[in-house]
Amino acid sequence: MRSPRPVDVALVVALLLSIPPLGFAVQYVRTFAAERAGRSIEGQMQAMRGVPWFKPEYRGFVRRLSQQLPEDAALLVEPSGQPDPNPGGRTRWFLYLSNDLHPRRVYVHDAKHASGTLVDYPEWIRTNLIELDTAGTGAGGFAGDILREERAPAIEAALDERGVRWKLTYPISTRFRVRDLALYERVPAEGAAEWVERDLEAFLAGEGTQ
Repeated sequence: MRSPRPVDVALVVALLLSIPPLGFAVQYVRTFAAERAGRSIEGQMQAMRGVPWFKPEYRGFVRRLSQQLPEDAALLVEPSGQPDPNPGGRTRWFLYLSNDLHPRRVYVHDAKHASGTLVDYPEWIRTNLIELDTAGTGAGGFAGDILREERAPAIEAALDERGVRWKLTYPISTRFRVRDLALYERVPAEGAAEWVERDLEAFLAGEGTQ
């Protein structure tokens, strides 16, 4: 029996290696036909599966919030509640809000970890939920309260310097639901400004905004 020539082996290997790209191409064409072909950009965004920030509820929220916040507004965004198991990049809503609300300024605590790689993201979550207790769970007990009291003046000074008037809290989840969000306004008070919760739906509807 004759041994296969090198050229025959190379041809077989080339054919085998072409199967995965061909399968990907077929899948891409099928997805394009189902989700994008013949649709407007907005329609394509709504149909794309697995992309939370393209979903209608998020896009509608950004549109309504942009209508109520002036372009020079500054917004602090904080996580609240326990995160999804193994939260990934798609739960970093502050990044998408920063992009979609431009030129309005979006701020977060511990920005060096927020804008880094996903290796940094768990540290950002820990800083907010444990050290700063943005969810209000009393994390760290008495020692945590003491630490937060020590950090409060620096945080207040940073908010004053940047002119931050609004705060939006959201759960660390790939699901975006307006009912899970909370909006606060920073108002003057004795000693230091305080956050007062506002009716988010009323605000988005333009009721009582200035």
